[in-house]
Amino acid sequence: MANASIQQPMPLAAYGPRGSDQAIANIRAVLKPGVPAVLLASHGVLVFHRTPDLVVMVGGIVEEAAQAALHAQSIGGPTEIPNDMKAAAFQRAMSFEAAGTATA
Repeated sequence: MANASIQQPMPLAAYGPRGSDQAIANIRAVLKPGVPAVLLASHGVLVFHRTPDLVVMVGGIVEEAAQAALHAQSIGGPTEIPNDMKAAAFQRAMSFEAAGTATA
């Protein structure tokens, strides 16, 4: 996963009845290369990646981000983390993974 992908907002697909041509068209309209999740209006989230393990990982990240956003709202709203700090956190996570010290 490239650094740029961790800084992109999750796209929002307009509502369409589940499985309908309209829902599929709405999802396709917001898909962009490198974005592994789409928020489905009035429904949920669609997550996809190269392997099932990566899908589960991205799904967990989306869940944690949503929970953090809800908590942030309750204490005055979220605050943007500077890009250099995001990159540093990402590099640190990758070093944990490379060292075998990351936990699921």
